[in-house]
Amino acid sequence: MKKIVLALLSSQVLFGCGGSGDSPDKVEMPVAVIESQVVNIIVGDNTTLSANKSTGEGTLTYQWQLNSKPNSSTETLLNSSTVNVEIQPDVPGDYLLTLVVSANQLTSSATFTLTVGENTQPQISTDLPLGSLLEKNTVILNELLRIDASSSIDTEGRELTFDWSVVKQPEQSSLTDITNVDYFDFISEVTGKYQILLTINDGYLSSSALFDFEVIQSKVELIPSLASNLTAAQQVENKFASGSIDLPESHDAIH
Repeated sequence: MKKIVLALLSSQVLFGCGGSGDSPDKVEMPVAVIESQVVNIIVGDNTTLSANKSTGEGTLTYQWQLNSKPNSSTETLLNSSTVNVEIQPDVPGDYLLTLVVSANQLTSSATFTLTVGENTQPQISTDLPLGSLLEKNTVILNELLRIDASSSIDTEGRELTFDWSVVKQPEQSSLTDITNVDYFDFISEVTGKYQILLTINDGYLSSSALFDFEVIQSKVELIPSLASNLTAAQQVENKFASGSIDLPESHDAIH
């Protein structure tokens, strides 16, 4: 009798384990998706690629890799294990990136080719009011001379920044550097020689231009007269000062 009871119990266990016919739930596979908001990318652009539209069951983890890049590039990825990754291409060409998304020990991958165009230097263009600037870049003391660089351009359409540096000025002069303005108002209070350096930057490349000026006390004009009883040299010295004219006969052979 004991043997029969044991046999019946064993058959119930087998039936309960394998006879229900139910299949285990399916595990959702992750799907890696790379998205870029930037259309036109050039050298120097700080670009963000996003895996935010990737899907999967549970908590997702991300791993970005830069699989290939132009030969001369030294670029590396920032934040390579987060949902977004940053890249700032340093030379033109193709950059191949791979994203691996993991969830529940399952993985999915996607690739993205970032094509980067060449960046050109911005072009400086300045306008100097003719009324303030005399011949040989001479400026009258205390008169305003505006150096207007607002017409400078960047071929790729980037926003430009402007930096003005006073490279040279007389010791008593108090001109100061100016930033973030596309013009420089040059008003000198001391006679002498000045140098103003303009640097424009498109966020990656720069261009510079140096402006030389000499500030004089005043402008004196001479209108020679053929009817005068003075010679040409005498008229010049009479208007300006004795010895203000440099003539060959006033110097020795060595000079």
